[in-house]
Amino acid sequence: MLLFAEGFDGIGPTGTPEYEAYLFDYVATSYCAFSTNYGRLDIGAQISTLPSIGKIISMSGSTLIMGIAIKRVSVVPLSDGHVYNEYLTFFSAGAGSTPQITVTLDSTGTELQIRGGDYNDTVLATSAFNQVVGDWYYLELKIVFNSSGSVEMKIDGSVVASATGVNTDIGETGTCGYIELGANSSYHLEHIDDWYICDATGSYNNTYLGDVWVKVAVPTSDGVDQDFAYSTGSDGYALVDEIPPAAADYVVGDAVGERFSVGVTASDDGRSIFGIVVNQIDLNTDAGTRGFKQFVNNAATEVQSAGKSANITPHRRSFVVERDPDSGGAWTPALINSAEFGVEITS
Repeated sequence: MLLFAEGFDGIGPTGTPEYEAYLFDYVATSYCAFSTNYGRLDIGAQISTLPSIGKIISMSGSTLIMGIAIKRVSVVPLSDGHVYNEYLTFFSAGAGSTPQITVTLDSTGTELQIRGGDYNDTVLATSAFNQVVGDWYYLELKIVFNSSGSVEMKIDGSVVASATGVNTDIGETGTCGYIELGANSSYHLEHIDDWYICDATGSYNNTYLGDVWVKVAVPTSDGVDQDFAYSTGSDGYALVDEIPPAAADYVVGDAVGERFSVGVTASDDGRSIFGIVVNQIDLNTDAGTRGFKQFVNNAATEVQSAGKSANITPHRRSFVVERDPDSGGAWTPALINSAEFGVEITS
């Protein structure tokens, strides 16, 4: 099942901690190290902090699959001979919980290692893939979290490291609740792009997806549901289509049952579509919380998210829809262009 996908195309340049916080649900110690550019996220800036950013996830079962495009821009070994560059750390629960698996560089700064636990714990597997500074590559991992679990790593579709019958469940939870990207070094810089996360449940997207391209489609038309008030003008979609998001333009709903929807325009590049992720930024200006659901509607067939709550802190909400709600088949650009995407106030 597809849990998350991000291509960073819809973010735009930003360096504000508030934006990073509601984008990824949690930011590690060094949000000031991030510089988002159109189409990628840059981590690290040769500063005195240790840059990293994380994503809270809710997976089912014990198997996690993820892929991400990575480009090493620079890496400088530390004075003690180590590199200590943590590309990826998988935690047992939330941020700050027990590290289950860490993918890191070896002491030469060239090969990737998979370690059980943190960056200095037991090496489970080492890749023979020599990373070249300045080159993009696509890294995929499949981890079965178990005291006798397994790990497998692919680079550009080829398996480069694997291990079975190893302890991948250091926290003894049999799962992963938080993935952190970053570098445990102030002299490391990398670009990341096209990130997906799946688990092994469900009928779709339950194994490797390959080198994916996560594209953004912004609103281009008003949908049928236009109960919300506009901050200005007469076109609702024009108030929620900015990259990066603009706080000056917005729509407002203040009564249970009110709905707002938009249409988008998706281009056809000939690729298969594994799913869509509907994103919105919400804020409640009143005391307390406001309940809502996100929805996707096509040909009068609608699917809704679980109930969510807005509060006084702006936050980005994501709703993953793997299949077209009307036909039950895979999404196509034509189906995306005929669908509507929106939100309904529920409490």
